[in-house]
Amino acid sequence: GLCGIAAGSLVFSWLSTEALVMIVGGIALACALDCLFGLRRRWMADADPGPVASFAWSAAAGLVGALAHAGGPLLLVYLLRRHLSKESFVATSVVYFAAMNIAKIGPYFALNLFTDQVLQLAALLAVLAPIGVWVGYTAQRLLPEVPFFRAATLLLGITGIKLMADALFA
Repeated sequence: GLCGIAAGSLVFSWLSTEALVMIVGGIALACALDCLFGLRRRWMADADPGPVASFAWSAAAGLVGALAHAGGPLLLVYLLRRHLSKESFVATSVVYFAAMNIAKIGPYFALNLFTDQVLQLAALLAVLAPIGVWVGYTAQRLLPEVPFFRAATLLLGITGIKLMADALFA
């Protein structure tokens, strides 16, 4: 993830955000369709991806997160294939995104991305964060494993469609 953020900071002005978002949206949608409908053989999904794949997915999520704020779907593609418990899935996501967001602060200041307007909006939206935490905690606690992961997969697909639409109509 940190390698991806570093790379994203270096190539920030070179890559088309729309193309990147379209690719991530397509990957997210394809993964969700595969998980929901078994579009390819299942033996591949059960294999341990190993440290190289873990690094690659994390770096890709960091890169896309730094450039287009759309790294979440790539992390979910990786995590959904790991067959974690819902608690481990949520905890891993929270720790990863907290670390990645903290790591982006320096490069974003260096790139002058924190304007007064952005900081004011962030402060305003921070008030809603506890509500999001409560909703997420409640859903994770109340939903059994299978519906929880089906919902996560469905939301991944919807996110993929939204990202692709954003890229097309940008």
